Amino acid sequence: MRSILYTTVASLLANPALSLVARGNLPPKFTVDSIGIQSSNFPGVYRDGGGGGTVNGVNMMTFSDTTTTTTGGITGPLKGFTDNTIAYVGHDGAPLHQTTDFGADGVPRMPIPFTQNETQYTADHFDKDGSRCVLWPQASIATIPTPDDSELGIAVYPVALYSSSTGTQTDLYNTLVEISADPVAGPQVARAVPQLFYAAQGPLYGGFSTVAAHGAPELYLFSKEWDASTLTGGMRVAKVATSSYRDRATYAYWDGSAWTADLAAASSAPAGLLFESSLSTGDVFWSDYYGTYVAVYFNSFADSTYYMRYALDGTVTGKWSDEIKLAATQPGTGSQPYNYAGHAYPTFGQSGKELVLSYTMAGGALTDMLKVTFA
Repeated sequence: MRSILYTTVASLLANPALSLVARGNLPPKFTVDSIGIQSSNFPGVYRDGGGGGTVNGVNMMTFSDTTTTTTGGITGPLKGFTDNTIAYVGHDGAPLHQTTDFGADGVPRMPIPFTQNETQYTADHFDKDGSRCVLWPQASIATIPTPDDSELGIAVYPVALYSSSTGTQTDLYNTLVEISADPVAGPQVARAVPQLFYAAQGPLYGGFSTVAAHGAPELYLFSKEWDASTLTGGMRVAKVATSSYRDRATYAYWDGSAWTADLAAASSAPAGLLFESSLSTGDVFWSDYYGTYVAVYFNSFADSTYYMRYALDGTVTGKWSDEIKLAATQPGTGSQPYNYAGHAYPTFGQSGKELVLSYTMAGGALTDMLKVTFA
């Protein structure tokens, strides 16, 4: 496939101090190539969602509702259904568009469990009004070191009520999970904090992306917000020491000038927004190549286009660049003429210059993948 060279020019991106520490030159130049549509080692697997990371050298991606059919493609007879799945990507030398699922009888297992109360809600309501409790993983996986010189994945995912009759999702809270990578048995997941942040109390920190801080034993947890009445919003951030991420009392929140333990004050402060934008899905990560933090995202649910920003001084709480168009995807036609669930995987590429992207194709069920190569 022919590559397309993109260049961007913006006066706000010129930062001599940053160029002294970055190995790549900013603003970025890059090419975008197709990797291909994902396929599983289990036949007839269809799903949406995205997000992931690399734990102990194993690349993995998370997905939301996952169906398995027998014959006839996506419209064939249903063989199995799970609320969430995690697959290895490009495992044991396979190409990046090849996923490895784990389960029984060709049906991927559900690795992130529901609590008893969440399971009971679905049992009480689904047959009556079509509503159910869902746990749809849709964020990056950060990795932290463990005492045995291994790695542990940390991620934060939303728990919500979903109505099949109206197609609406109501967030309840998010949950913090720990993920380990067994090369044979597959990903192992525990809900270390079943209820971390509550939607009724403010931003669901970590629901957009979680990343290990560069050069410090901390985790950054990013959230998004948007006010449809004023068309304003953007991204906020919380932080916690990697030694105490299970303890909500140890979290701090950026209010625009300092880190504070006051969740309500920081989360309502206009200056606490790292940058203003509409955001649907995406990821924040540290780029060794550019020597700064990078955010890659779809900037509205029906946009189908990846955008990029980066921290101008190498810190998440400093100024961020203007929005840069990274890659446009071509949506299909029909009742859902847009792609969604755009995500980025900086650890999937062959070098720090490569960035792998994924998105759910229009209509759902299939995941396409791209590769960005920075010059």
